[in-house]
Amino acid sequence: MNSISKNRMLPPLISGIVFVLVWYAAIWIFKISPFFLPPFHDVIFAFFREGERLFSATMVTAVYGLSGFGLSIVAGVSISILLSSSLSVRKAIYPWVLLIQMTPVVIFAPIIVLWFDYGPASVITITFITTFFPIVANTTHGLISTEPNMIDCLKVYQANRFQLMSLLRIPHAVPDMINGFKIGATLVPIGAVFGEFFVGSFAGNRGGLGLLVFIYNKETRIPELFAAGLSACLLGILMVASIQFINWLLLHKWHDSFATHNRH
Repeated sequence: MNSISKNRMLPPLISGIVFVLVWYAAIWIFKISPFFLPPFHDVIFAFFREGERLFSATMVTAVYGLSGFGLSIVAGVSISILLSSSLSVRKAIYPWVLLIQMTPVVIFAPIIVLWFDYGPASVITITFITTFFPIVANTTHGLISTEPNMIDCLKVYQANRFQLMSLLRIPHAVPDMINGFKIGATLVPIGAVFGEFFVGSFAGNRGGLGLLVFIYNKETRIPELFAAGLSACLLGILMVASIQFINWLLLHKWHDSFATHNRH
């Protein structure tokens, strides 16, 4: 088990070190001003110097992000069940889901402000829109990819549509569903920070990472701006790791993907 953990940790650690070295090399070779690209150590110093402020802002962003993400999970799985229930329904609704996804979020922003005003509701809505489609796409794929022979087997025992969905299709779709959740989790910081920056309320000087990005940018505090980006990245990593842990809890005892990992 220890060797497996080391094998998984070593490649990203090495690539991270290479990334930092390339960062310093680019600054030295191309004589890049700290105004455009601060040295990596300046970003780390800023991250710890602003640690309390960044932590508080990250917690606010996390609340908004998790709220929107939770709504997208509930709505996404529900719509996926509807889409998988009938080919006619899927042909009628899925193109509209694609249309919403292809529309840039920045176009939705002013409309959302008109509906919900500046503040948490608008930020949560932006996060919902950002994370919704991967969940629908992956979950729907899993639900409609159930083996026909298994469906026929349950039909032999007079299983109704509800039983086919609850006993066969949904359990079969769990791996795809989790993949959709993981993709959505990577988009949570993007949606939440974007929402805070464009449709969030800065009343009382309290807000999430979007507010700090606005302040640092206005004050041209470039290392702090990069540190805010690092905080958003760490939030995304934490969310994906949480989904991965849930994935392990649900699948490690029976799914082939974990059996393959164990063999290697």
